[in-house]
Amino acid sequence: MPVRFSAKSDRGKVRPENEDYMGGFPEESLFIVADGMGGHKAGEVASQLAVETIYQALQLKKQSPDSPFEQNSHYLDDSIQKANRKIFEEGNKNPEKAGMGTTVVAAWIHNSYASIGYVGDSRAYLLRKKNLRQVTSDHSLVNDYLQKGLIQQSEADQHPHKHVLSRAVGTQETVEADIINLPLQADDLLLLCTDGLTNMLSKDDIEAILNGPEDIEKKSRALIDRANHYGGTDNITVVLIQFI
Repeated sequence: MPVRFSAKSDRGKVRPENEDYMGGFPEESLFIVADGMGGHKAGEVASQLAVETIYQALQLKKQSPDSPFEQNSHYLDDSIQKANRKIFEEGNKNPEKAGMGTTVVAAWIHNSYASIGYVGDSRAYLLRKKNLRQVTSDHSLVNDYLQKGLIQQSEADQHPHKHVLSRAVGTQETVEADIINLPLQADDLLLLCTDGLTNMLSKDDIEAILNGPEDIEKKSRALIDRANHYGGTDNITVVLIQFI
């Protein structure tokens, strides 16, 4: 399925560095967003390692028109496991980088579906027929509480542990990634983003911008500008993929 894409990242208005990293690889039909964490510049290292390792691993996997969902899901999961090992080993070798890690959300497009692999609280959203829905589920302490019915959504938005992840790439020797196979239609718009966007903008805010008349370059810029307008308390990264 042919695509257009726009990828943008911004430091925001508070953080001294940008520890997000993104990759748009249209020749491989692969798009990745990562939000790093760790000590001095370690988050920046972790997010870049994640994107580069996933890309390198999948670059070697040639999809055929009749590739089954299961095969591509396995390849995507394996690439995230490789990134996890690479970051974990790098952290163990360098005390300044010990414990570094990153979120990841990656979309690998094949024919009329996307395999989406993710760890952490960077998200994927799908806009279809003007309706926006979140297709990933945050790996965070607060979302775990929500799923178990321990708190309400109104409590989650202001919870003191809102930013605590339950899973991240590279912080442990192994990690469990979630993989989704998402059927696509012409005119669908897929958004990959870090929490620097979603902590500043509501789903309704994002939906309104994505439904605007502008092209995806202007929409991706508008998302970042609006997040900064509301405070820009974190790095902000967005990748928009439009299916034609």
